[in-house]
Amino acid sequence: MTRPPLTRRLAASGSTFAIPLQTVGLLSTLIVLANGTFEVLVVNDLNREQYGLIAGVVVLLCVWALGEVVLLQRRNPSIPLLPLQLALGLQLAVVLLRHAIGVPGSPTGVNGFGPASRPQFGMAISFTPLYLAIFLLISKLIIDLFVHAEQRRANQLEVQMEALEEARQDLREARDAAEAANLALLAANAQLHGQATSDALTGLSNRRHFEAALADQVASSLRFHEPLALLFTDLDHFKTINDRFGHQCGDLVLVEMARLLKASLRKPDLVARWGGDEFIVMLPHTDGREALQLAEQIRVAVAVHVFPVVPAVSASFGVAELRAGESVEQWFARIDTVLYAAKAAGRNSVKLSDA
Repeated sequence: MTRPPLTRRLAASGSTFAIPLQTVGLLSTLIVLANGTFEVLVVNDLNREQYGLIAGVVVLLCVWALGEVVLLQRRNPSIPLLPLQLALGLQLAVVLLRHAIGVPGSPTGVNGFGPASRPQFGMAISFTPLYLAIFLLISKLIIDLFVHAEQRRANQLEVQMEALEEARQDLREARDAAEAANLALLAANAQLHGQATSDALTGLSNRRHFEAALADQVASSLRFHEPLALLFTDLDHFKTINDRFGHQCGDLVLVEMARLLKASLRKPDLVARWGGDEFIVMLPHTDGREALQLAEQIRVAVAVHVFPVVPAVSASFGVAELRAGESVEQWFARIDTVLYAAKAAGRNSVKLSDA
């Protein structure tokens, strides 16, 4: 079961506190008015038959007011109601004392007790200020209790607002943590994807990723009758580079070769490290002659490039355009053939498969 909102709960607690105090205030007002009426009647010797009734009503009102405060104290032990209880008790004692003294026209006083004497005018003057003083005291105590209640409610509201702010802060921190974890997960997924599709040394696509992309491009090129060419290259005498300068230097040469290939290609082209010192380039929307020109540009760029440590590096290239009805295996076989032909022709050369 859900709890009511904070403002509703505070309002409910305030109403259960305020209603009894408002009742006590109203009863105290009626008591002081009744006492004043009683004194006026006594002084003017009017309505003697009503003196006892008025006295009973006033006592009943005093007991009622005191009972309201006692019940309120039991329901709310934390409320400082003792001063108000004492003031209401004093009010009841004064009322009992006044009506025990006696009134005119009664041989033994009201209700059969008290001296039988005609009350003096000074009696009313003595008790009336006392009634008013007790009434003002009760009123002040009630006002103080209302102030206390408002301060308590304000403090409770402040505590609740602080708790709410802490909860909001916790939620913000939890949200930030969740977002950070999500970003970390995305970064980890991207890293895993990169590791799954990229060559660790050169950063180019790896063989598996290239083969998947090539299969999609072959299907698209055949469907729309668009040219598609492959460029296959490997470095000349790369084993000699490793043996003479070390594998670390050989790795630097491979990284530089990858950079040169990427710098020479268009956005839709895809270059991958095929294995060892072999690289392959997919050239969408490119026929054999255009691929041959690109391969020649790359060959020259490699030949004139200054590689780290190694004095000179060259590469051989094989180029072939996909033919209609040709399988990928047949296409690769033609590329291998022309690449070996370029090697046999003295390396640092480009060959195009026309057959």
